[in-house]
Amino acid sequence: MTKEKTYAPFKQVYLYHPETGEHTGPYDAQLSPLDKPGTYITPVHHTETTPPVAGKNQVPVFSNGVWSLQPDFRGQVWFDKNNGTPVEITKIGEVPDSLVAKYTPPPPTKEQLHVQAAAQIDGLADPVLRAVLIKKGIITQDDIDEHRTALIHSTVASTKK
Repeated sequence: MTKEKTYAPFKQVYLYHPETGEHTGPYDAQLSPLDKPGTYITPVHHTETTPPVAGKNQVPVFSNGVWSLQPDFRGQVWFDKNNGTPVEITKIGEVPDSLVAKYTPPPPTKEQLHVQAAAQIDGLADPVLRAVLIKKGIITQDDIDEHRTALIHSTVASTKK
């Protein structure tokens, strides 16, 4: 008398995304009551091979019959290294060389410093107040211009240090 082989009611398999191959989770495949003995009901895009354990910024990917760990920065915001524009990472893989995790803008040019200094002076008094002060003879436009020139020169001098 031969002993009939018994099968577990469930078998764990591992699912992966049909396009990216990324591991989407384990699945308990059920023994099929209708097929030949030992046949389990499994979803498409599965494997019986256990995926590797992913570290930080990694994801297991199933491709060509094997698992591999791939870089995964999806959901993170990186910055264009040329202009600082934020870019959200949406795909598995290495981050493009044109992006950096932290953006440090270049120091302002002398021309930009001049514009900033002039804006600071113009912001010292609103146009209405400035007009009233000039009209009452408390200050003159020359005073404002001299102050602007002095601030510009001090700003430029501080950048030379």
